[in-house]
Amino acid sequence: MPDIKAVDGRSPLYYARNTVQPSPTLYYLVAKKRAPLDIEDDDYPTLVRYAVAAGNLDIVKWLVDKGPTQNADTENRELLNAAAFYEHLHIIKWLVEEKGMLPDILECQNFIPLHIAARKGHFDIVKWLIDEKGVPPDITTIHGHTPMDYAITGESLDIAQWLADKKGGRSALVR
Repeated sequence: MPDIKAVDGRSPLYYARNTVQPSPTLYYLVAKKRAPLDIEDDDYPTLVRYAVAAGNLDIVKWLVDKGPTQNADTENRELLNAAAFYEHLHIIKWLVEEKGMLPDILECQNFIPLHIAARKGHFDIVKWLIDEKGVPPDITTIHGHTPMDYAITGESLDIAQWLADKKGGRSALVR
């Protein structure tokens, strides 16, 4: 990773994670000093993943609009998954509705945002993906795991029950 830092010694990753809007410093580091968009550290693989983890939609927009990284297709799917993991429905909505990212394509890790949200107990994301975007509630990974499997594994029994009801039947989860 190039050693590109602001005058205060902080990296572009710091500014992607810790500012609410694209700051002049982040702009300077990316646009003028040419910090690569796929700059990495031990915590997150790229600047935009930092911004997604922090829930900073303005920075996500700015970085995504700056242009694709070297692995744009994989990165886009990972952004959706990261937003699902950190419970940032506003970022998922923007990526899907404004950038045209598809929420139901399995990525290299073989799961989609619905699987992640179900496991993490993020009901609003599960509901939006299924009810608003038409993601099948029983979509499986290449290993045959469904969102309900992930909900049960994550002890998100309200989501598991809702998914069972979506399929039209009562589940064994009913007490």
